[in-house]
Amino acid sequence: MDNYEYGQPIPEKYRNRLFVWDGGGYDGCFWEPNAGLVDAYGHWRPLYSSGYKGIDDGGWLDKKNERLKTELGYDITPARSQYNKKVHEAVREVFGKKWYEIETSEGEAHLWEDPRVLEKTKEDKRKIDEYEARMREYELERFRMRDQAFMDALERDNEDERPEEIGSIDDEHVKETCGKFCDRYKENVGFMAHILDGMSRLGYDAWCTCTDCGKQFENVDYESFSCMMDHNAYTGNGGIGVIMKRVLCEDCLTASECPCCHEFDIPNRNAKDGGEGDRENYDFFASVMLDWIGICWGCADGFFRDCAEKWSEEYGRWEKRPIGEKFDEIHERAKEKFGEDGYALYERMKKTADGRKMINAVRDLFEGPAMEYEEFKDRMDVDDEWLGQRLIEKDPEQGELPGMVDKQEEMR
Repeated sequence: MDNYEYGQPIPEKYRNRLFVWDGGGYDGCFWEPNAGLVDAYGHWRPLYSSGYKGIDDGGWLDKKNERLKTELGYDITPARSQYNKKVHEAVREVFGKKWYEIETSEGEAHLWEDPRVLEKTKEDKRKIDEYEARMREYELERFRMRDQAFMDALERDNEDERPEEIGSIDDEHVKETCGKFCDRYKENVGFMAHILDGMSRLGYDAWCTCTDCGKQFENVDYESFSCMMDHNAYTGNGGIGVIMKRVLCEDCLTASECPCCHEFDIPNRNAKDGGEGDRENYDFFASVMLDWIGICWGCADGFFRDCAEKWSEEYGRWEKRPIGEKFDEIHERAKEKFGEDGYALYERMKKTADGRKMINAVRDLFEGPAMEYEEFKDRMDVDDEWLGQRLIEKDPEQGELPGMVDKQEEMR
């Protein structure tokens, strides 16, 4: 163990390095990924440590805190908050008003330092000073215990349970090491983001790897990397938990966010596959709405259900309204003519004049309902010009490219 002595900092060769190991080992979970780092001062910082295989203080500090608060007569709320409450009560007794109701040019500290207030809170001040002094001692001891736990873990019999170094996290190497870490845990981005957030809180310049585009990025505008996860992208873990599967950089968040529901279900043009994998959920109608209004398949489905279908109590099923029946007629003719369905059908139709006429017919059919649809009114800035856009129906002349035309302009 490198002749390590209890209470000494962890040796230099382990410092500023990120480690992972198989932790857990409690009922319902045989193992799960754990991670931590040794900081520049030689202290072990567990970032996620679980079960009896975890490398931490085993809740020692929490137990010490609970016992000390009980000993000094504190309840479960923070001790400092309880002390402040006592001071505020003393201020009210002395001045006859609550502290925030008192006008003073000398500042609030003048109230706390009034000799009468100090006398009333003398015992409370003694207790809080003792509590905080003893907690500082306990926190120092926890550093020593954690450091020892890390050094002990290096000697574990099972190699998977020993801390395995990912790499250096000094300024020169932190991006590279984060890249290795993210590649290793790209199928478990919840764990990945949690560890990167922990590194950031400790002052390290953490880098995350975007699931969609594969680029490394720093967190600039968000509270945490965890806030940049797609919380609808997950799988089960074989038990009662889930494994998150997708974290996005700012460019990919913007590119894939639906303007209506704000979920990240728009095909991401920045993704490595250009968003093709995202189109699996897009049927023909959703493809029309995506290209026309820019909404996701879920919002398109909700819009169609509300405008084109109705529930029959008599038959206990959804039935088509007249607008839905007209859409079905167009859809069936298109499938028969082009031999495709879903997004593939829409893409084929866009390439021909006849197909674009059918697409425009669908837009004509749903323009009015889209203008009146409350979800769009409340969440999006849709207007006549936007909804009036139609595909150019004629085949382009030589040198021209197919594009869009405003319906009102075309009519003029």
